[in-house]
Amino acid sequence: EEKYRTLFDNMPGVYYRTDKKGNLIMINPEGAKLFGCNSPEDILGKNISQHFYFAPEERKKYLEELEKNKGNLKDYEITLKKKDGSPLVISDSFIIKSSF
Repeated sequence: EEKYRTLFDNMPGVYYRTDKKGNLIMINPEGAKLFGCNSPEDILGKNISQHFYFAPEERKKYLEELEKNKGNLKDYEITLKKKDGSPLVISDSFIIKSSF
């Protein structure tokens, strides 16, 4: 597991995972840095809709698109917000491996 943790922590780009309620349960250091945080621990456990979406209703649209596309999204544009509240426009790609 340590080998995979090292790989995850040093990957370029942002990689994250949430639970079904939208709580952030995993994010790599690059992702935390993008949001203006010093480390992943600064944002783990926070709810994506409440803390990171610039417009929380955008999360609903995102989930609807995921469902419509059977758990696959490519280059879906979302406006999130950094720790300081400033907007952060990202392009997200997502694959759900379990059935939707």
